[in-house]
Amino acid sequence: MTKLRALAAAQEAYERAKAADASVVTEAERVELVSLASDFPRLWRDPRTEMKEKKRMLRLLIEDVTLTKGDALHVDVRFVGGATRSLDLPLPKSCVELRTTDAEVIKEIDRLIDTYTDGEIADVLNERGVRTVVTTPWTAARIGGLRAIYHLTDRRTRLLAQGLLTPEDVAGRYGVVLSTVHLWRRRGLLRAHPTDDRGNYLYEIPPEDLPAKYAHKREYQVEPVTSSQNALRGAV
Repeated sequence: MTKLRALAAAQEAYERAKAADASVVTEAERVELVSLASDFPRLWRDPRTEMKEKKRMLRLLIEDVTLTKGDALHVDVRFVGGATRSLDLPLPKSCVELRTTDAEVIKEIDRLIDTYTDGEIADVLNERGVRTVVTTPWTAARIGGLRAIYHLTDRRTRLLAQGLLTPEDVAGRYGVVLSTVHLWRRRGLLRAHPTDDRGNYLYEIPPEDLPAKYAHKREYQVEPVTSSQNALRGAV
């Protein structure tokens, strides 16, 4: 009997202590929850609120969260006190998707190839404030890499399709050596379009007053074509 009375007394003391502890915790949580209910958005957005404090805020408000993955991410949230809320969110992007250049940027690069070299395209995108997927500046190498990945026709191929001539074609047409063709370009006797950032060009054929051998020694000149002039002519 003595042991039974001692056990009963211990059990009663435990229940009283448990009730007392629960009462204190519940009251403290109630005060914090009431405060958070009106102040939560401000505290959450405050840059001075540390991540550990945000986690503590969530623990005070949310009992548990259940995630169900399908075509979308279904979220069931159960709040302290019994209230629930369900959300359907798009699935997070994979690492590959996060590092994939936006389709609209690819379309713009494809359009710019008609007028600019890879390096010039990089300069245009940087000036416009267009960001790469890794937030580093655009470079000629990055543009060239995207051209290869997305099978965009390069500038040289496009210009050849428009009927422009290679330096070898020009030399053969006029019976001169390549150095003369380059000299004609530098003197402005031929309209030349850059195909890349390494100093390679394709050439228009002047409709009249064609250069002849030793034409670079004459007085007349033809104004060279620049990429900016190409852009203006394309706009017209």
